[in-house]
Amino acid sequence: MEDTLNNEVDQVNSSPFTNEIEHATPPKRFLTLSFTPFKQDFDPESHLKHFKSVMILYKSEDALMCKVFAMTSFGVAQD
Repeated sequence: MEDTLNNEVDQVNSSPFTNEIEHATPPKRFLTLSFTPFKQDFDPESHLKHFKSVMILYKSEDALMCKVFAMTSFGVAQD
């Protein structure tokens, strides 16, 4: 039982990102609240276009885009 709990905690704490993506830092005044969350209730292509158009404002690198994109989905879409 304890091993199962430890494995679950390790999975939550581990990152699927490379070091480059993990260490990408957002610019000052960066708000993730500017993104419409994707919940699988509308077109994923539309969500991606919205995400890219917001990120263009920040002139961000690919690493930061990867890191931030993971925060724009919720529920089943995030899983």
